[in-house]
Amino acid sequence: MPNTLPAPQYVETLLGEDRAFRVTMQPATNIAGWSLAFRVKRQGTDDTVLIEKTTANLGVNVVDPANGVFDVLILKADTTDAAVGAGSYEWNLFRTDSGNEILLARGYWSIPPRVGT
Repeated sequence: MPNTLPAPQYVETLLGEDRAFRVTMQPATNIAGWSLAFRVKRQGTDDTVLIEKTTANLGVNVVDPANGVFDVLILKADTTDAAVGAGSYEWNLFRTDSGNEILLARGYWSIPPRVGT
């Protein structure tokens, strides 16, 4: 893996929306057996993790390990909780295997308020 910071990716979803984000490693990388963690925090200086999805808790689902393809599953409940609502967030995705911890992707996530009910 290169020792450079990945370029930020920008994501927008609606409040209370179920969504699967498909991630494909570039270049294609065999991720069989990797432990992955997707974490979300408010944009800015607060480092409190508000959402955490991992391969262990089935929030990160490896679809094609030989080619480095996996889904991050965001559930309606993830964005309707009192801690996570409409707003601006930062996210990162790490490989978390002991001795192989590395940032794979990062970015910003916008959740606009819903119109109506």
